[in-house]
Amino acid sequence: MEILIKSISDLAVQIEESGIRFYHNMASEAKDQKVKKVCEFLADQEIEHVKAFRKIGEQLPVKDTIDTLTGPMENNIKSLIDIFKKSALDLEAYSKKSLTTRESIDVAIQLEEKAIKMYEKMSAILMDDVKDVIDNIIDEEKTHLQMLINVKSKAKFD
Repeated sequence: MEILIKSISDLAVQIEESGIRFYHNMASEAKDQKVKKVCEFLADQEIEHVKAFRKIGEQLPVKDTIDTLTGPMENNIKSLIDIFKKSALDLEAYSKKSLTTRESIDVAIQLEEKAIKMYEKMSAILMDDVKDVIDNIIDEEKTHLQMLINVKSKAKFD
């Protein structure tokens, strides 16, 4: 099972790296200084998440493969991997689109909500020492979501 969790941590790194690019793009396009500062902060937070997920991946021994798993655990892990892959692709696609600041914030809100759900599922299948790290990231993602909601309500859009 550990190899699958390592795959999930690798996918989480990809998602967070895509998030860094997305928030940097948002910051560079934003005319409102509040939006710009929030996006720069979020990009920095995603950098920290990359470090955390890489550390998780390094801590996990590689023992089992997908072929050695059966039953509900196999289905849960395969499903989670599929969700992570789709989220990574979605984030990359949004990073390349030309969006208004308001649209970018809306997308960022949706992506943060998805990240919270994904990481909650990830946390549910991890061992306790790694689970604590994921739970901290979930709390940070919830803070990010609230920041985006707040900046959306206060920002001046074109």
